[in-house]
Amino acid sequence: MSLTMTKTPNLMASAPESHLTPADMISRAKDISAMLVERQAETEERGYYAEDTHRLFQDAGFYRCCVPKRFGGYGFDLPTYVEIMSWIATGCSSTAWQLCLGAGHAITVATFYPAEAQAEIFGDGHFVAASTVKPTVIAGRSADGNWILNGTANFASGSPYSTHFLGYAIEEGADPTKTLPMTYVAPRSSWELLDDWGNTLGLRGSGSHSVRFTNGIVPASHVLPHIHAVSAAVTGGTTGSTLHDNPLYAGRQGSAYSFEASAIYVGMLRAATSLYGDLMKSRNTILPPNMPRAANEDFQRYYGELLHRLHVAETLVRGAAQQWMHAARENMAGTADFSMDTDARISALSGEVARICWGAISEILLPTVGPRDLTRNSRLTRLYRDASMARSHPFSSMFMGSSQRILAAGALLGE
Repeated sequence: MSLTMTKTPNLMASAPESHLTPADMISRAKDISAMLVERQAETEERGYYAEDTHRLFQDAGFYRCCVPKRFGGYGFDLPTYVEIMSWIATGCSSTAWQLCLGAGHAITVATFYPAEAQAEIFGDGHFVAASTVKPTVIAGRSADGNWILNGTANFASGSPYSTHFLGYAIEEGADPTKTLPMTYVAPRSSWELLDDWGNTLGLRGSGSHSVRFTNGIVPASHVLPHIHAVSAAVTGGTTGSTLHDNPLYAGRQGSAYSFEASAIYVGMLRAATSLYGDLMKSRNTILPPNMPRAANEDFQRYYGELLHRLHVAETLVRGAAQQWMHAARENMAGTADFSMDTDARISALSGEVARICWGAISEILLPTVGPRDLTRNSRLTRLYRDASMARSHPFSSMFMGSSQRILAAGALLGE
């Protein structure tokens, strides 16, 4: 069944602030993070974050972070976006997942679409687009040259407040094993949101509903035939990097997408480590001689290992995002290609962040925290469930493996 939303699910978009800096936006994310903790249970129950949270994100400018300045956004770099999302995840990983996977796809649109199409799609600068990489939708031509879409895209994280949907479709009658799918940006009016989210192990409040097209009309200008943006080459720069003079729009999208999961993982581990530290001061050891955990050498070691892995994960995700920007700048300048190999290396770094964080939560925190703090609705239990669900996402599992295989092949060939 369809999910009934407000008549204007995207509400009134806040105007951009002319003097807002990346530091300002990161500071806002840190402040908002604490508020999100108290609303985790209701967000899970609803399946997505509330409208007043959505308004707060609009006012903070989060949706405009990756939208080009030319179209009412801020065009901040990837490390800034990663830092913002990691702090939102520190407060609520479900909320961060919905926000991150809705706001970040502005990079894809700004990278590949021509100026006229970008102007139509971005509008006044408020742009939110859920996306799925699997082409499960069929596209046929209409009499006027536009496209008609039919099919359902599952796990469209960020869809409840999306203004658009960024997807991939197979042209009607084409052999999907021999033909590249098309990339499309479908306006909200062309699809319906299904009420089918919230029954998973974790990330229950991430707004990862299905999106269904029933003869949905997408303008021809919003379709890029025979291009799958995740694997598309960007050699020598792109339409977007030329148009906006910004390296954020000159890089490969596979590695860019990998930061969605890794940024949120860092936030989850940050929250889990903080909670563990609180318990170190408030809980005693079980076996005699009973003492505060903070005075026990074993718990000191556990907590120290959590702190260590958090520091490594934060440093690695920040460094990987900086490497992505460096590769994009060189590609834009024509001094080095942002190749598939580079894409794989950065994706592997991002995947390693997910592995470090998941390992810390599942191998250190879970076995040592104790059952008293792993009740059904405790925050630690929710973090464990969310981290488990995030581990199943292709950008923290399958794509990491794909990157490793590409690197191994390159090493064997002496590249």
